[in-house]
Amino acid sequence: MKRAARTPSREESKLLTRHRLMQATLQLLMAQGHEGLTTGRIAQLAGVAQATFYVHFRDIDDLLATLARDVVERLQPVLTRLRLQFDESQHFAAALRQSYRIPLETIVAHADLLRLFMTEYYRPNSPLGSSARALLAALSQHLYQDLLTLVLTRDIAADHLELAAETVVALTLQVGLGLAEHPERKIEQALDLLCALTMGALFTAAPPQTATSG
Repeated sequence: MKRAARTPSREESKLLTRHRLMQATLQLLMAQGHEGLTTGRIAQLAGVAQATFYVHFRDIDDLLATLARDVVERLQPVLTRLRLQFDESQHFAAALRQSYRIPLETIVAHADLLRLFMTEYYRPNSPLGSSARALLAALSQHLYQDLLTLVLTRDIAADHLELAAETVVALTLQVGLGLAEHPERKIEQALDLLCALTMGALFTAAPPQTATSG
């Protein structure tokens, strides 16, 4: 005997509607940018009445801020794996290569979302742009802290290491988006490139730490 489908609870229905509004917003942003973003269009694409929008969000900025937090919460834990991962059998270059692989695969898998974030990056009042800047800053800081612990970087000035970490994170994002745009390109080649660029960013004309006299 076929079981009757369970009717969603009120709370489940509310969460589903909220999710549909957020997904509709993403679709409109990707297809038309901010110019196509109105509460009426969002509600229509989500399949709800326009008044329902205001049950869930104060305005479009409130929705965008919620959407930005949701995307960051999903992506940051995986992208944070752009950290130097060693075991006793690995050399620096091998560890570096492995540390790039998962973030690159994640960027390719979520290219549309990340491309949208980067489009918003330079919009000063954009909630998505604010979240994009915070995400890249956090990833850069994580990598910088890892670099500080390495014996082979102990003679490199801290400000140079910080700049190198920011450069590496930006390059990883751009290379990953490039792979998504051109699927014929091979991830192994991208890993070779990122490793070479990272070594260059770290050690080419790196100013030494200034010794302090006691």
